[in-house]
Amino acid sequence: MRFEPAQLAGSQLGQQMASKMGQQMATHIGQQLATKAGQQMAAEMGLQHINNMQQNENNERNEEDNEQEESNEIN
Repeated sequence: MRFEPAQLAGSQLGQQMASKMGQQMATHIGQQLATKAGQQMAAEMGLQHINNMQQNENNERNEEDNEQEESNEIN
């Protein structure tokens, strides 16, 4: 099968366009996945921070309760 120069040029151009579109799609999908992963990490870090703050508050309350109990026992 013999290709004319215009057919070859058109074929090459088509391959280049398909390659470029594939790269752009892959880049876009990669960015979306990275964004989603970043959002999930931020949400998990935020929840962990809230949990740590609540645990610190609970620890402080327990210490205060223990001090109050010790004070009551002494009196």
